[in-house]
Amino acid sequence: MIHDGFQRDNSAFNRKIADDLTARLEKRYITSIPKEEQEYLQLCISISEIQNFTDPSSRQTCETEESDLFELVKRYIAIVSKMTGINLQTDRPLCDDLFLYLRSAVRRLQYGILMPNPLLPQVKAEYPNLFTVAWSASVLIEEEMHVEVSENEVG
Repeated sequence: MIHDGFQRDNSAFNRKIADDLTARLEKRYITSIPKEEQEYLQLCISISEIQNFTDPSSRQTCETEESDLFELVKRYIAIVSKMTGINLQTDRPLCDDLFLYLRSAVRRLQYGILMPNPLLPQVKAEYPNLFTVAWSASVLIEEEMHVEVSENEVG
């Protein structure tokens, strides 16, 4: 069982990936992986940022199984659009990338795993207004996902 301080990852999508990896490892190395290690593998998958899907059906499955987060991303983009006066709601690549980023970022924040952002000073210096908008809109993520979003995640 995962340490008491960690919430179990209930994502069916992450569980499918962990189950597939477990089956492949067990077959390849003719071994048995304990349930606790499978849960740890699922945790590792949950905090790993998927950069892109090569198979559209996998993307659709992920979005469907994590529809609450996908809808949250759409609401976040709507808030940013309203604050900037720029309609970003039709920017599908932005929505897709933000969804994939937040899948892992929210889990990391839930687990207290803080990632430094080496670009943060540059982002704050070159795009102070956009940084402020993103920071302000991140309150939605904090309230909905029950996490504290750091400026490293915003930048």
